[in-house]
Amino acid sequence: MKRVLIFYPGALGDLALSVPVLSALREGYPDVTLHLVGSLPQANLLRLWHLVDALSSYDDPFFLPLFSDSPLPPALRAWLENFDAVVF
Repeated sequence: MKRVLIFYPGALGDLALSVPVLSALREGYPDVTLHLVGSLPQANLLRLWHLVDALSSYDDPFFLPLFSDSPLPPALRAWLENFDAVVF
């Protein structure tokens, strides 16, 4: 496993509860790139603490098709295929 995508839209309190899990992922898989889709700017703390490598905003319209019954746009499908695992 090389790249993991994590969807976590929670606010600051929820984000704080994710720290032990992200720490365990980081320790157990030190070579994995963790990309978090979450609420910004709170999620930026996780990058500052080196618990995630990259961030995207959960509010970005790019992700809206994930929550509909329509087929995924090719750009979103291609982006998701870059990850070895996705955690919702």
